[in-house]
Amino acid sequence: MSGAKALRASFQPWLERLVRPALPLKLLSTLLSTLLLAIATASLPAQTARCGVARWPVKIVVDDDSARVDLTPRDTTVAALAAMPRPAGPFPQRARVVPEELVTWRVRAILWEVRVEPDGDLHVILADPAHTDVRMIAEIPDSACAIGSRHAATYAEVRRQLRGIGRRQLVTVTGIAFFDHAHGQRNAAPNYIELHPVLRIEGAPQARAVDRPSCDAGNAGSAPSPRPGTTSRRTARPRSAPPGRPSRCPD
Repeated sequence: MSGAKALRASFQPWLERLVRPALPLKLLSTLLSTLLLAIATASLPAQTARCGVARWPVKIVVDDDSARVDLTPRDTTVAALAAMPRPAGPFPQRARVVPEELVTWRVRAILWEVRVEPDGDLHVILADPAHTDVRMIAEIPDSACAIGSRHAATYAEVRRQLRGIGRRQLVTVTGIAFFDHAHGQRNAAPNYIELHPVLRIEGAPQARAVDRPSCDAGNAGSAPSPRPGTTSRRTARPRSAPPGRPSRCPD
């Protein structure tokens, strides 16, 4: 007899004696089943209900092609990755798109935003320093949802590294290429390429990238140009935006 059936058998006589005069047996059985389901659900580990599902083996590197991934980083830019052609697919649940998802990339970018996803991943938005309106997503899995992955400890370490890095700061991010499905992501690359998972993130503690990143030549954060026919004897300091004035850059 299974555990659930045994529990039902032990509860049923007691409940029948308690409520039989007031409740029909069919309703009693329904209530008992609901109670057992609630007990079983509460006993499950918390991460079981919130860990990712779609292509999850690929995202945490336990897929059938994980041994083929080249973990030697190749340097590139956010803009270059965002301009890559999107593979035609298919995008298997337990296999990679070859050769695009067998590559580890390293980019220097602006840490634009970080948020926690329902599946426990940290959603890191990266902006290209030369074109801050060109952005992509990098994701750091929750190590509790990466059981069986040889990189589980790495994910926990990358999350610790991220805590010491401020927003709008220049960072160097290393991660494995991954093409996600379109599901309403904000700040995704046009081809939906991501660095997923992130294997390393490093900040430049003394170098804040921008307070108000310029998205066009007319942004108030840029330095004024000397008038034609004149020569500036000193480098003009960039003008700060008045407090409370919003950036022209889209979020």
